Amino acid sequence: MNYIHNDDDFATEPKRGLPALLPRGEFVLWQGAPHWRTFARETFRTHLIVGAVAAGSLLRFVLALGADKTVGIAAGEAFVIALFGAVGLAILYLLAWLVQKTTVYTITNKRLVLRIGVALQKTFNVPFAQIDAIAFKPSTKKQGETAGSLSVALKPGTSIAYLLLWPHARPWKMSHTQPTLRGILNAPKVGALLGDAFTAHVQEIAGTPITAVAVPESSMAEGVQDVDKSRRQDTQRKDTRLPEPAPFVRKTPVFMAFGLAGLTVIFVGLHQWTERQQASQSEGAQPIFSQTITVEPQDGGRLAIHATDGDELLATLEPGNSGLLRGAFRGLNTTRSQLSIDPAAPFRLDRIADDGLYLVDPETNRRIRLDSFGPVAEGPLANLLALGL
Repeated sequence: MNYIHNDDDFATEPKRGLPALLPRGEFVLWQGAPHWRTFARETFRTHLIVGAVAAGSLLRFVLALGADKTVGIAAGEAFVIALFGAVGLAILYLLAWLVQKTTVYTITNKRLVLRIGVALQKTFNVPFAQIDAIAFKPSTKKQGETAGSLSVALKPGTSIAYLLLWPHARPWKMSHTQPTLRGILNAPKVGALLGDAFTAHVQEIAGTPITAVAVPESSMAEGVQDVDKSRRQDTQRKDTRLPEPAPFVRKTPVFMAFGLAGLTVIFVGLHQWTERQQASQSEGAQPIFSQTITVEPQDGGRLAIHATDGDELLATLEPGNSGLLRGAFRGLNTTRSQLSIDPAAPFRLDRIADDGLYLVDPETNRRIRLDSFGPVAEGPLANLLALGL
């Protein structure tokens, strides 16, 4: 039978963190809440996010310099990544601070109570009679005290929905949810207090002297640490729960995420390096055909492409069409704007033997290969690709 229940906390609490007055003979031993920085580090892995944002900003800076952009432009692109990362971290830290302000963990001489929830508060009552083990995981040193988390394993047949408890649940324990006091300060002493209270309760029920302590999470190899060996041997209860996953298996999703991100960075870097190599080869080759052009905006959002010698109209880009060609000119003009170059300055079309047709900006030396968009049968791009053939 599941004795764990939860109550909505919209009504005024008779005592902070408790939905009702405690029964006669029961009293509070300790109350506390997560430390917001420790909570953010343990739950949201903010230290990993900081490293990822820093690595992404540095990579963007290096790639921008490799694309012949100025130090100022490269720094600006890196700053944008860092800015978005900082905003995301600020949101996570704000959420952690709100969790600290709205969470109350309570240990009595008979139960563990968790009042949690930022928007919708819930209270979870975990009697010692439904607890099978206590585990302690140290985290960091905060204010001269060891911060960490305390997890309690529940007896078979007793369960709480993982999503209802999260983030106040032990990670990756979804089938056998373990309520967890996350990121609390002075965690070893709190764990000892909880272990002593649990021991006293078991002694009262069993009438047999035993010892129970808060043990490291790694020692809960079968999902339960035996805190009452004599009672377990007497009842011969068989634990059918699955073994604790190995550390590597537990962290496989994290490794996969970082591995996927690393492969993405490698492939993008190789692609850009290959493009730069091809561009450098084409820059040294003499064009077999060269045409200077100007791009003039017209009414209705049209763009007219003229040859500078003779003012011949080569192509007209209608609104909503020729998106790839419009994007090429837009990208070149964006670089000109960043360098304060006149956007009306002419461009150039160069055809390289056995290579293709390039749109070249003589002001910035940027080159875009037009036939890399694929074969085009008709339209303005097809007209330009036919030049010099």
